[in-house]
Amino acid sequence: PVLPYQKFLDTAHLISLIIYQLSEQGGPLREADAAPQLRDAEAVLQETRVSALLTLIYQRQYGLLMQTIPDLVYQTMQQYQTHPADLRTLFVQLAQTLAPGEEIRPFSGTDFPAQLYEQAALSGQADYWIFYLTQAADQALRTHFLHRHGDFAPVFAMIDERMQTELSLGALCRSCRFSQSYLSRLFQSYFHVSVMEYIHWRKIACAKLYLAFTDLSVTQVGCHMGYNDGSYFSKVFKKYTGLSPSQYERPGGASTAARKL
Repeated sequence: PVLPYQKFLDTAHLISLIIYQLSEQGGPLREADAAPQLRDAEAVLQETRVSALLTLIYQRQYGLLMQTIPDLVYQTMQQYQTHPADLRTLFVQLAQTLAPGEEIRPFSGTDFPAQLYEQAALSGQADYWIFYLTQAADQALRTHFLHRHGDFAPVFAMIDERMQTELSLGALCRSCRFSQSYLSRLFQSYFHVSVMEYIHWRKIACAKLYLAFTDLSVTQVGCHMGYNDGSYFSKVFKKYTGLSPSQYERPGGASTAARKL
């Protein structure tokens, strides 16, 4: 497992208790309330989207995990939008559950302006939390993978370095001196996605951040993430998000709607 199972459950219980407190009493969690609620924590945990997310981490289902995070953020923010401080606590606790003891590194392989990222973090918008939790989940799984396969560190280093340029499986394997069949087989068996699917998931997560918090056009964002063909960028973006880039950024799209919460 990625985490010791008891630590996994203990932290998940804390998250579920925050949700329970918000839904039942409409206020912040108080320490005195925690003990009686603990009796119901297991039942509450089963009813939360957080439980599904932690299970996907535990099972290393990378693609399903990336699909689940936006839904969790949007729905949780919509349900508990009157308690922003508790929402922040929830998302930070969840990130710490996914990647315990690790600093969430938002700039890996991108040149997203640090000042703008700080403003995004302060905004508390859904787009920021989606990216934050996506990075936490990615770091958790790659850290565990590298504990088993430390010789693959150059693979992830190159993916990071080439996040904003075009990168093929062949070029990656030649640079890191692994056969395509071996790298593909190992990646699929661990992450349950192909190497190129993993790279696309990473790129699209960054692209969504640029669309949400910069004035770059869709074409500029695509080029910024190494998709020099605009139609191909739109095709990949829609495959991994269910929306075209223009739908995502325009008024009424998922990103815009979430930022109004």
